[in-house]
Amino acid sequence: MAKHYDPSMRTIFDLHIEDWLEQFGVPRGTPVKIIDSDVSSVSVRADKVLMVLAAVPFILHIECQVSYDPEILRRILRYNVLLHALHKIPVVSVLILLHQKADGPACSGRLRYGVEGHAGGLDFQCQVIRIWKMSSSELLNGGPGTMPLALLTDDAAKNPRQVVIEIARRIVKRTDRRIIKEWSSVFAGLRYTPEHVLKLFKGVDQMLTMEEIIKASSVTPDFLRKAEQLERKTQKLERAEFKRKCREEGLKEGLKEGLKEGLKEGLKEGLKKGLSAARESLLHTGTRLFGAPNRIQHKRILAIDDIKVLLKLQVRAFDVSSWKDLLASVK
Repeated sequence: MAKHYDPSMRTIFDLHIEDWLEQFGVPRGTPVKIIDSDVSSVSVRADKVLMVLAAVPFILHIECQVSYDPEILRRILRYNVLLHALHKIPVVSVLILLHQKADGPACSGRLRYGVEGHAGGLDFQCQVIRIWKMSSSELLNGGPGTMPLALLTDDAAKNPRQVVIEIARRIVKRTDRRIIKEWSSVFAGLRYTPEHVLKLFKGVDQMLTMEEIIKASSVTPDFLRKAEQLERKTQKLERAEFKRKCREEGLKEGLKEGLKEGLKEGLKEGLKKGLSAARESLLHTGTRLFGAPNRIQHKRILAIDDIKVLLKLQVRAFDVSSWKDLLASVK
């Protein structure tokens, strides 16, 4: 189980290490150098080892666990001592527990032993971070390096879908939004079943696309160009069958063809075409989710003459369970 998540944690550390350094009390902007974590003399490799070039330089050694290891503190102690012997500077060890099943008596953060009446003994301490006890807002605010772990917290479990939506809103303008979304869904699998994870992230790829369209100021050439660019990216990145069909049959035909042709015929005619395309796209998506609308509901949709309202309804469709709930906000 640990091997499945180790590569993701290492990648997050490598790409967004400053987000994590703040969690360990190292101010953002402090020079940091990633060093080799291979302590070859005993053929072991730590999860992540960093040289923090602060006023008093030190080694930051990070270990992540998703399952319980009764020998974890002895293993961390071994890494700590070997790293100190290799680099000759203080070593700070941090244990990050990603799942409650990883917690236990061995994760106290302190290892002591000695014999009364004899010199020697040992008193070793390391910092222990239990992700599920952290605040989801703290992890969300920490940046893309900590954001994917927000769903592992206890407070996120009260409304995990809302946390997923908040992640989508925070990354919508980032060029790496797809990979952050993938990291988030991978780590969500530590706490939720595969079926629940699919439900939590249902429609998120469409949100990342539609949110940008909604924020466009009006139906202008720039708006249309942005919509077409987003559509091309969506064609390359969408994987799920339902999302692909929505894109190909709804957004592709509605936004791309209707709005593209509307641009050629002029802004006024383009708005008309865009409205028609947006209505058809909303009907298509809603029918997929709730079934065909009744006559009154269909008539209400055709009466909507604001393209932004139509696009917002399309995004909201993934958060409600019926046409009635979806149209409740339309006056």
